[in-house]
Amino acid sequence: MEESPIGYRGLFPFRCDVDSVQQWLIDIRLMPEQECTTVMETKPIHNSPLNLENLAATVKESVYRLQSIKDGLFSDLSQIYINHKEGISSQFRPLILSLNIRIKAGLGECSKLCPELQNMEQKQQEIIDEMRNLIRSFDMCLDISDQSVKLFIQSLTTVAKAIKAYLEMVQGALVRKLVDMVQGAATELNVKFAVLTVHSLAQDGVWLRRLLIQEDTMRALLAICRITTFSIRSIPMTALEIVSILCTEVEGRAELEKVGGVGALSEILASPITLEAVKKEAASVLAEITSPDADIFHRMLCFIEHMEDLLRNLTVLCDQTSSPGVFLVATTAIANITFMDAMASDYLAEFQTAEVLIQGYLKGKAPSIYSKHQVITIIANISCSKSCREQIVSSGGMNILAELLQGVPSTSRPTSLSRKLSFDGNVSLGQMGEESAYEDIYQKAATALGRLCQDYETCKMAVDLKVVARLADLCKHARERNHRSDVLVACLAALRRIHSHIGSSPLKENDVEQLIQPRLMESFLHCSTTVRRETFV
Repeated sequence: MEESPIGYRGLFPFRCDVDSVQQWLIDIRLMPEQECTTVMETKPIHNSPLNLENLAATVKESVYRLQSIKDGLFSDLSQIYINHKEGISSQFRPLILSLNIRIKAGLGECSKLCPELQNMEQKQQEIIDEMRNLIRSFDMCLDISDQSVKLFIQSLTTVAKAIKAYLEMVQGALVRKLVDMVQGAATELNVKFAVLTVHSLAQDGVWLRRLLIQEDTMRALLAICRITTFSIRSIPMTALEIVSILCTEVEGRAELEKVGGVGALSEILASPITLEAVKKEAASVLAEITSPDADIFHRMLCFIEHMEDLLRNLTVLCDQTSSPGVFLVATTAIANITFMDAMASDYLAEFQTAEVLIQGYLKGKAPSIYSKHQVITIIANISCSKSCREQIVSSGGMNILAELLQGVPSTSRPTSLSRKLSFDGNVSLGQMGEESAYEDIYQKAATALGRLCQDYETCKMAVDLKVVARLADLCKHARERNHRSDVLVACLAALRRIHSHIGSSPLKENDVEQLIQPRLMESFLHCSTTVRRETFV
C-alpha cells in the first residue's frame, strides 16, 4: 500500500519511524496558538512618520478631488435647469446622458478614494436609480406636458440633493480619517503631520471648516491642547490656531460650547506649566469667540460660568508677560468680555486688572495703536464701577487718558485705511484701520473721563493735565476728530461733567463757555460739520 505524505499507511494511524518532534511540528504548523494570537491582536501597528505624512496628504487631496467632482456635477445640473426654461427638446438628451456618465464615473472614483465606507454600494445605487428616473421623466417631457415638466424638475432636484448628500458623506469620512490620526497617532511627529493637514484644510474655505466641525474635530484638538508633555511645542499652538479658525463660524462656536471648550481654555490659561505661547493662542480663541464684530454673537451660558476664572487668568497673563504681542491678545480678550456682561467689571475690580494694565502700558507693553485701543476700551468700560474708578485714578490712569487724547497730529497720521489688526493671522478685530483707531481712542478716552470725573479732586486733576483744553479742541476743530459725531458727543459730555463738579472759574482760560452753557443739542449743532453750508446760485 502506498504511503501517505504525512506518514499514514492504510488504516494504521502512526508510523513508528517518524521523529516525534517532527510530527509535532507538522501537526501545529497550521494551528494558531491562542495566547500568541491574543497578544499580537492587542499590539498597535505603528505607522512610520513618512507613511502617515503621505496618508494625510492623500486624504487632503481626496477631499479636494471630491469637491472638484461635486462642482463639475453641479455645474451640469445648473446648466440643465437653466436651459429647461427655454423649453425641453430632444437636444437635451446628450447633455443628460453625459451627466449620467459623469455621475457614474464620480461614484466609481468615490469607491476608490474611500472603499471602507459602509453602505456605499446602496447609496450609489439609490443615486443611479434617481438618475434613471430623471431620464424617464425627460422622455415624458417631450410631449410638452406641464405636469411632466414639473416631474422633471422634481427629479432633477432629487438627483442634486442625493449627489450632494453622498459626496459630503464621503468627504466627511475622509476628514474623519484625519481626526482619527490626530487622536490615535503613535508618535508626536505623526500628530504634527495630522494637525498641520487639518490646519491647511481649515484655512481653505467655509465649506471645509464646517466639514471639520461636523466631524468632531474640535473635541480632538482640545484634547491635544490639554497635553503639556509634547516635545514638539508647535503642536498645541497649531491645534489652538485651528480652534480659533473654526470659531469664525457660528457652528464652530456652538461646537466649542458643546464639547466644553471654554473650560478647556480656562484650564490652559491657569496651568503653571503651560507655555506662554500656548496661552497666547488660548487667549486668541477667547478674543475670537467674544468678538463684538462677529456677524452673529453666540452668547454661551458656559462662558458666563467660567468668566471669573478667565478674567483672573488673563489678568495674570497681562501681568507676567513681557511680550507686546501676548499683551495685545490678552487685553483684546478682556476688552471683548467687558462688553458681554456688567459682572465683568466686578471681577476686574477684584483682580485689580486696571492697575495691571496701566502698569503694563507704562512699561511699554502696549507700543502699537491697537494695544492702546484695547487698554482704553477696558478703562472706559469698567469706569462705571466705583471700585474700578478708584483703581484707575490711583494707578495713574488719568495721565494715560491725557496722553491718549493728545494722540498724533492729523497731518502725520497714515492716510491708508488698509492696514488691519491681526495676531499672526489668528485673531482679527475687523475692518479697523489705523486712522479709525485714533478716533476710537479719542471717543473712548473722553467717555472714560466723563465717567471718572465724579468728584472735585479728579476734575481738578483733569484741568491740570490740560485735558479740558484738548477736549475743547476736539469739539471745535472737526478735522481733529475726523468729523466724527460720536467723538464730539463724548467730548461735550465730559466737559459738562467736569464743569458740574468744578464750576466755571477754572475753565475760563480754556474758552469752553459756548460748549457748556447752551443745551447739549445746541452745542452739538454748533460744533458739528456733518451739515455743510452750500451756496446756490
